[in-house]
Amino acid sequence: MELEELAGRFPRELSGGQQQRVALARALVRRSKLLLLDEPLSALDTQMRSRLQDFLLETHRSRGLSTILVSHDAREVGRLADRVIQLKDGKIEGTGLPGKRKIWKPGR
Repeated sequence: MELEELAGRFPRELSGGQQQRVALARALVRRSKLLLLDEPLSALDTQMRSRLQDFLLETHRSRGLSTILVSHDAREVGRLADRVIQLKDGKIEGTGLPGKRKIWKPGR
């Protein structure tokens, strides 16, 4: 998580991206079997985001986690997801596999 340099700082002294990394670390340290992530990497720069995507993938696989990820970033979803459920106005608009252009549409 690359948080070592933040050890002596108070939460109010952290940037939005640093706060996101701390929140993610706190969620992972609990070793739950289910991880709920809502835009977990949105405030991070591109390089940190890529490193944490790698970290999440490895953690997900090594722990056998079930993860629900909410994201507006299609590339991030494509990289992290095994299955995609697309929502619009609170309703399922379609489901499919990441990287596939065609998403199954309900009622078709």
